[in-house]
Amino acid sequence: MREVAWRLFASEYNDANLEMDGGGDRAPSYIVTPLGAKVNRVFVVGVITDVENVGTDIQPMWRARVSDPTGTFRIYAGQYQPEAAATLSKLKPPVFGAIVGKSRVYSPEAGSVFTSIRPERIKAVDELSGTTGSSRRVDPSESGWIRWRRRRKWTPSRRRASRRSA
Repeated sequence: MREVAWRLFASEYNDANLEMDGGGDRAPSYIVTPLGAKVNRVFVVGVITDVENVGTDIQPMWRARVSDPTGTFRIYAGQYQPEAAATLSKLKPPVFGAIVGKSRVYSPEAGSVFTSIRPERIKAVDELSGTTGSSRRVDPSESGWIRWRRRRKWTPSRRRASRRSA
């Protein structure tokens, strides 16, 4: 069974510096974010700004940067992510993209932590589909107000009439 992909912003993901092992041979590793989320898979949406092959022609390793309003994610796809690597090789930045992938932590020495994402799926999206879901999460009261107004068939004349009868 797959883990849930958490929707994270770059600033929170990049500030994560605690890694937990699931225990066992094939257990997943987790990143604990500053807000306390235990994350194995992530879902990110942003502008794919840089794509380059940092490997060889025989064994390509694609590196990409994905920017959202809070910062930048680093994405690496190689031979073990053939679909994501093929998608990255065809993209012409800048393009809006949605990425689902595994969280990764690299600690070259004690005290320094670098986070990245190993993509499972990359999809180019239009600007609106990338931001519509985020705006609904940021301001759900607006959509609730619109639904309430439609249900009640609220109009300015109805409002004036209700004031006169009171």
